[in-house]
Amino acid sequence: MCETALDAAHTRRHEEAPGTFLFVSRPTTNDGHGYLSTEVTTIECTDEDATAREMEFCTTPFYKLHGVVQNQDEDQKKMPRKRQWLGEKDAFFLREGFVKNMVSIPARFQFVVEGPKCKVQRRPLMRDVSDTTCESETPENDLINLLPDECLYEIFRSLSRAQDRRSVAGVCRRWLWLQSHMPRSSFKTRLASIAPLEQEATQTRIVRNIGRGGQNDRAPEPVAVLDEEESDLSRDLGGRKATDVRLASMAVGTLGRGGLGKLRIRGGPGMDISRAVSDEGMKAVGVCCWALRKLDLWHCANIGDEGLISIGRGCHRLERLNILKCPGIGDAGIRAVAEGCPLLSNISLDSCKRIGNEGLKSIGRSSSNLVSLSISNCEVGSEGIVAVVSSCLKLKEMLLEKVDLNDAGLGQVGEHLKSLVKLTLSNLKSVTEAGFLALGDSSSLQELRAMRVSACQGLSDNALNVVGESCKELRVFSLLNCEAVSDMGLQAFTMSCRFLESLHVEGCSGITQVGLKAALANRGGQLKALRLSNCSGVVEDGLTDKDVVQTCSVLKSLSITDCKRVGNDCLGMLVRSCPALEVLNLSGLSAVGDSVLKHLVGGAKRKLRELNLTGCVEVTDVGVCAVIQRCAENLKILSLEGCIKVSDKSMHALAVTCSGLEELDVSRCGITDDGLEAVLVENGAALKSLSLAGCEALTDKSLEALERLVVHDKFGSLNVKKCQGMSRKALDRFEMNFFNTFMRRT
Repeated sequence: MCETALDAAHTRRHEEAPGTFLFVSRPTTNDGHGYLSTEVTTIECTDEDATAREMEFCTTPFYKLHGVVQNQDEDQKKMPRKRQWLGEKDAFFLREGFVKNMVSIPARFQFVVEGPKCKVQRRPLMRDVSDTTCESETPENDLINLLPDECLYEIFRSLSRAQDRRSVAGVCRRWLWLQSHMPRSSFKTRLASIAPLEQEATQTRIVRNIGRGGQNDRAPEPVAVLDEEESDLSRDLGGRKATDVRLASMAVGTLGRGGLGKLRIRGGPGMDISRAVSDEGMKAVGVCCWALRKLDLWHCANIGDEGLISIGRGCHRLERLNILKCPGIGDAGIRAVAEGCPLLSNISLDSCKRIGNEGLKSIGRSSSNLVSLSISNCEVGSEGIVAVVSSCLKLKEMLLEKVDLNDAGLGQVGEHLKSLVKLTLSNLKSVTEAGFLALGDSSSLQELRAMRVSACQGLSDNALNVVGESCKELRVFSLLNCEAVSDMGLQAFTMSCRFLESLHVEGCSGITQVGLKAALANRGGQLKALRLSNCSGVVEDGLTDKDVVQTCSVLKSLSITDCKRVGNDCLGMLVRSCPALEVLNLSGLSAVGDSVLKHLVGGAKRKLRELNLTGCVEVTDVGVCAVIQRCAENLKILSLEGCIKVSDKSMHALAVTCSGLEELDVSRCGITDDGLEAVLVENGAALKSLSLAGCEALTDKSLEALERLVVHDKFGSLNVKKCQGMSRKALDRFEMNFFNTFMRRT
């Protein structure tokens, strides 16, 4: 926009006698970037011939007359100042008395008259973003900021070093915003002063940088090499920090340091949408962060297709894209990223209602290197999914949840993906038994190692058996909330999967102790992880068979949670038969008592690393102390939440033996200040997480001991909710000290 260079004339101050001044501009040369340099002239004339001169310039080709200003007296010798930028229109607010005559000028330019009390401000950095409006940050005699953006653009083009760009961007928000929107190809460098061999090498680097930055293959002018080295910088913007200004500052600040490698932007329900990151901030990322490899966008309501289009144009090295609950992003944005980022290998799209089949088709056409695809709760169907699986033959991991996939589409998934290693199918309401039979009949799932099926009512006993026969190499299987599967299906499946090492069954009311016993009989000798959760059909009778239970000799992880009908006898026999046990989770089993823990510590020393007894109200200090004394060497995580019979005795045992404990949860336990202080004195240096919620016997004395704990670099999580014995004053003081310590560490 050539005429906007008129601002340069406004920096002149006129001290002559009262008269009339004409502001005239004419275009001169093209700078190679679509901008026209402009020659601006201020012509002084008398009042008598002003009208004639106005007509002369209005009728002369290539000249534009922008206005007439009359210098009336000494109080009005200040030239008008720019106040606002309105899209493609320059609006200059003139103090009252300056304007003598208004002539007919192009619609793109206008004069606005306002009284002498008008607030002077420079051009805002962005539209419609309140925290980026650039108020007068510099004194009124800062003449350089009266220049328009186009003039500053030409000045900034001479900055050949990234360090200089960062320094300039720190002057004010306006300069920051200009810097963050200037592509690398726009910067000049003096190649004449470089030795011939170095010049040739530099030119080679320049051409490579242009192609890498998404610019044209042919550069109109030499491009600066911005001192970029290999690095892997990572930034996480969340909450109130996630604004356009901070994002632009981060983008410019990483120049010359290898560029930004990983970026995560997190919004949320409590975020002020008017201040949240928008497409304007993403444009700065697309321009400056050419080395970006991983991008996470979570709960970003202001980011739409334009933001992703900027990423597709500038971030050609992008490999991972994770989008969660971004309602403004649709097929156009996904298409731009897929076409502009050929290295994309991981894509996750969750709860984005505007993303449909067209977006997935563009992924299928352009993302041939895709190895992981996750689609959840998006408006996609079989058409888009088939387009991806038929083209992206390198896919190894796939998740399909709450999508409109039919039986034929699921069959195509099994037909095309011969390299698939991990498959997750969840809440597929349109898939029936025929779809799972088609998946099992395909011969392409030979490499499948892990499979998870959740809330799919089409999965029956017959279909599960067919899938098991097809997936010969399956190691990990999870079955959640599939009510159509019974004991017969689980028995047949475990018989077919010869290499099964991990079994997870949750919320399947059709599976009882009969099916579980058959599964252990088939694969118990090789199972390394067994997890049962909320299985109301599983009872203790039938699980006490020694011949079956004793086969679990290599089991390392056992989790039986919320199975109300499983008692001490069954658990005791299981625990005693697993000498290699490292992880034990019995949360939600209110009937579990000390007898199970005594079985755990029987025999040789255990290698137990994690123990979760949440909600085991019958567990007392006797059982806890027995476990601590036998497993102290390796125990890292201990959860006793809700174990109301656990007291300071267990805490003193922890202090004496468990020097390596990293996470401790004693919420709603009967501990006091003495027990907690004993643990903190002996184990404080190793603790990373501590939960004391609901411990009513703790007082302000415990906070004094906790203050010594938070100084350790490893410590990061503390929960003291509902500790009624702690005063509000002491909690406020502790919170302030904790915050100050954390800030010093970071």
